[in-house]
Amino acid sequence: MTIRFGILAPADVHADGYIPICQRRGDIELVGIADDDAGWGDEASTRHDAPLLPTADLLDRVDAVAIFSTYATRERWFEAATAAGVDVLCELPIATNAADARSFVTACRDANVTLGMITPLRCGESIRRAKDLLEDGSVGDLSSIVERNRCAFRNRNVEGWTADPQHADGGSVVHHSEHTVDAARWLTDAEFEEVYAELGFQRGLAVDDVNVVSARLSDGTTFVTDTSWTTPDSDEFWGDCELDLIGTASTLSVDEYAEAFRSVRDGKDGGIEKHHFGASDTEALLADFLDAVETGRDPVANGVDGLRQVEVIEAIYESAERNEPVPVERVSVD
Repeated sequence: MTIRFGILAPADVHADGYIPICQRRGDIELVGIADDDAGWGDEASTRHDAPLLPTADLLDRVDAVAIFSTYATRERWFEAATAAGVDVLCELPIATNAADARSFVTACRDANVTLGMITPLRCGESIRRAKDLLEDGSVGDLSSIVERNRCAFRNRNVEGWTADPQHADGGSVVHHSEHTVDAARWLTDAEFEEVYAELGFQRGLAVDDVNVVSARLSDGTTFVTDTSWTTPDSDEFWGDCELDLIGTASTLSVDEYAEAFRSVRDGKDGGIEKHHFGASDTEALLADFLDAVETGRDPVANGVDGLRQVEVIEAIYESAERNEPVPVERVSVD
């Protein structure tokens, strides 16, 4: 079966990772790209030699779409996709607040639309192996998870939109913490109960660029994560994605993107770039979503997973504002 696929609002840099995969897979027909921002849409269309279509035309011709819009504009794209009855794969975060996230989840459910979240860590070979070792008892009783998912802050942030509160409604926390939060939920099958966070504004931005978060999960596991934009400019832009799983029998360390080479380029957006050459978690996640669309099962991460991530992010910002631990409030989608 060939699935007709479209890209909506390719503002997020990760769209550049998915479009080429769609173009080369034999089970996908990339119908095109749609965006109500001519700049991002035209640039992506030219860069990938893909058709740029009006949104209504694209949605009439596809079975499924991936949404890569700015965080603050998710609603319009969810409304368009659910009205057209097409399945949705959404970049993280699903929304900038839990109320919107819940409404997107219920809208997709009511429209009988499959909703998958772009959570590549769930599809990474190293992290999947770590989950197997947790489940077979090799680590013993898990007591703590320490995660790092940091990157450098370059001109692409300033001149793009990820450091603009009008588009992102947050900084390093909303940009990266949902990935580490989701990985912890998936590894433990537990929910976040309480968080404590400290944020920094190292560059004087309107959004946070430094954060350290600690939390307690419902199974008693403690969690610490750093998803700051603090990788030195002399280091690679994409930084790291590392986990330490500390148990009663052993400590398991994971470096998801260790298989990589580096390149250097000049210019204002230059510096060292990391190029991962191991098994592609992006390709694995897309394959999982396509199978979910065909079979009617849930994707590896569904809309409720996206909602739970946003609930934790809201608690992180509340904790930082109050300077004290706060509970994570979970809402029902029934």
